[in-house]
Amino acid sequence: MRKYPGETERGRYNKVWLTDSQYAWFKETYPVTENKRVARAMGVSKFTVHRIAREYGLKKSEEGMRAIKKRKVKAIRRKCEASGYYESLRGHKPSEAAYEGLRRYLNSDTYRHPYTVLKEEHPRKYRQVCKRKRKSESKKRLIEEERKRIRLGLRRKTRLHLPVNKWTTSQLQRRYNALKHGYIIPDRQDYENRWCVWYDEDTQRGEIFERNLLKDGFKVLPLPDEDEEDQSKRAESWTRYNQSITIDHYEKEDHSR
Repeated sequence: MRKYPGETERGRYNKVWLTDSQYAWFKETYPVTENKRVARAMGVSKFTVHRIAREYGLKKSEEGMRAIKKRKVKAIRRKCEASGYYESLRGHKPSEAAYEGLRRYLNSDTYRHPYTVLKEEHPRKYRQVCKRKRKSESKKRLIEEERKRIRLGLRRKTRLHLPVNKWTTSQLQRRYNALKHGYIIPDRQDYENRWCVWYDEDTQRGEIFERNLLKDGFKVLPLPDEDEEDQSKRAESWTRYNQSITIDHYEKEDHSR
């Protein structure tokens, strides 16, 4: 194999090219052999094998893919039988020999954690994985703290939509249908009255519909008398919720089109 040096913004690299004899061997072996074996025989990574095959326009043949799949199935079957996985699927407990073999493998020098292998072979991808992991952990901590503030009634610090108890699909449909029939429902951020559905003189009430509301856990109550300030706040929340439903409806229609 010949290596030609090059340089990019990320740094220097050596690009691997094949000689005529190596290309003839690669052209004969690649269509019927696993990439892992080809890479091990050539002393390169699997990504280099993919690149060489792509540049030369080589693909796996149908017969080769069938043979590769058969070999993979046999290897998986041997591992599952040795580890007792098939016995566990049948309701049987794996043998002590399987547990002992697993313990020996985990404590041996040949076992390496996948993150350790990734760090040694692909350090740049390992750094990207660690970066995403740190971001996800910080986001989880932020969500947990925000949920605690909601439960304790403290002032929120973010605008994340985090309902304490999520509605099911049936409950969301009941809320939407109640709004269409003229019932009065609270805003999504009103956690104290999130299970209340009020009615007034203009509401088109139905016995079966209200019975289904009660089955889904809602409380059907008459609209209480409120002050002018409370009525204005509730009217603003109803208007805001109605606009959000309309926007979601039109977005779904545009996405379906």
